Amino acid sequence: GDELVEIGGTFVSTLGRAEILALLIKSPSGLGFFRPTHADKAIWEAAHRALVEQRTPPATGPERVGPLSVWWRKPATIVEAAEEIQEAFTGGVSPGSFFVAINGISVLEAGRDQVLQLLKCQRTMQLRSGGIPGRIRVAAYVAQCQPPQDPEWVGPIQVSWSVPFPTLVRRQDGTAEAWSPSVCEGDEIVAWGDVPLRNCSRSRILRIISECEGTCQVRGLMYKELEREASALLSSCPVLKSGDAPGIEWVGPLRMAWTQPPTIVEAHPR
Repeated sequence: GDELVEIGGTFVSTLGRAEILALLIKSPSGLGFFRPTHADKAIWEAAHRALVEQRTPPATGPERVGPLSVWWRKPATIVEAAEEIQEAFTGGVSPGSFFVAINGISVLEAGRDQVLQLLKCQRTMQLRSGGIPGRIRVAAYVAQCQPPQDPEWVGPIQVSWSVPFPTLVRRQDGTAEAWSPSVCEGDEIVAWGDVPLRNCSRSRILRIISECEGTCQVRGLMYKELEREASALLSSCPVLKSGDAPGIEWVGPLRMAWTQPPTIVEAHPR
């Protein structure tokens, strides 16, 4: 009762008898079979129903396709996957995973209707994890439809909507390896990818995160200290030169010589 769906890496569900026999002669050992599960049938039915009813996707939030909740960006991205489909994929299906191919056909640039057409008769489905950035992107997309909180969890990071920049409050355990070592809790998030976040509203920041392929650019606590110290020094008397030597003074964690351009003489170990 199993379906023969692949011979030597070629998807054969749409091929005729002669083509399939030719492939069996050429690659008799590379056979792939398919046995539909309850989750597969639920996806087929949901995709078929969405197309037949000419249903429009939700104005906000993802669309439910059987056991999958899908965000129709490119590539189509999974927001949530029911427990019944997790066993079909090694490592499960996490939020932010996206469709790579269905029935051997690439869908990285496919729109909603094309993906649904393939899902209603899918026999093979290739997904790729979006990693930590994918989880954050999906969480930001979903959070746009939810009441604001401060601080607020956006996937594996907790953000405070401070001004002029949001602040990274916490990171979930086990995600530290996904970040640059320079990223620390308490840092200001000054940009996401190449998009600056200065004085942006919560809704604007969430939209930027959900649409941007990059990751956070931060400004650490040291920069705040530099700002405070520099502001205080501006209102004090300048350090005078000693003979031909330039004036030297501490600006927060940096000892500066006022040459042209300024030179760092010494830096705090941190």
